[in-house]
Amino acid sequence: MKRSAVSRAILWELKTNRYQSIAVIALIAMVVLLSFGCAGRDRDSFGIDLPLAQSQVISLTLESECMEREMPFMVYFPQGYGGGDAYPVWYALHGYGSTESMWLDAGIGKAADELIEGGEIDPMIMVFPLTRYDSLEIIQADLADGKREESRMDRFLCEELIPYIDARCDTIASSECRYIGGFSMGGMIALRTAFHHPDLFGKAGGYSPAMPSSEYSGTQFEEWLYPNDTFEEVDVAALARENSLTSLKVWLDCGTANDPFSEPIQSLRDALRKRGIPAEFRLYDGGHDIHNVMDNIEECLTFYSGGEIE
Repeated sequence: MKRSAVSRAILWELKTNRYQSIAVIALIAMVVLLSFGCAGRDRDSFGIDLPLAQSQVISLTLESECMEREMPFMVYFPQGYGGGDAYPVWYALHGYGSTESMWLDAGIGKAADELIEGGEIDPMIMVFPLTRYDSLEIIQADLADGKREESRMDRFLCEELIPYIDARCDTIASSECRYIGGFSMGGMIALRTAFHHPDLFGKAGGYSPAMPSSEYSGTQFEEWLYPNDTFEEVDVAALARENSLTSLKVWLDCGTANDPFSEPIQSLRDALRKRGIPAEFRLYDGGHDIHNVMDNIEECLTFYSGGEIE
């Protein structure tokens, strides 16, 4: 209401004094811009008492044009959220056979609480969207040749969910403080999305990611990411720099036993390093299992936010 009153007063002055200075016109522009800026960042308490005395998880939905449906997602807010600080955000994607609750069911919230309390990682917001974007048959058909452009899920994340979270939550809305990671199918989507949008993400994690190709040597990495382009005698390192991929930091891991993606993931690691894209890699005991990831969650979360990885 105060801004509206100020605007009316300025307009009245302009009408009654034809010699009003240009400075007043500039003031009007500033008021308008401030009004739009505040309207574009509509903070929401989501019905919870702030600041938070302890971490809290809430379930939300977002009507998605990309997905043509209402999309569920869950958000973890750290202790102290709502006290005036802004936080980095990690978008965590689940595997095909799971739902948006996978990471929380596996204990990620408790693990984050303990690491934050111990000062091992910085407090962060974690967002867990439903990742399964179609039936298994359609997904398998999409990935049959190991190549595809952005999916509806990629677009939902970048064009709808991230703007929603940044507009309504106390986030640090920059690529340096925005991360994405996922397990299995979610890991593949997380990596692909980050590689397509290094302007949005500073770090990306693939936990036994379900990579569609068995090999990423030569130009097969580029052919996976950009299937509509041709690559003959290309300088892959220069192309990675040109596409800003070298600004990303990547985490990859896989199991030593019964992990069907172990060899492709290690081939991807080699491809990233050849292109100057920083890539941490861990080979863990176990197979293709989210609990294998959770056994090493301290390293995984430290990669995104906090101290040094040993």
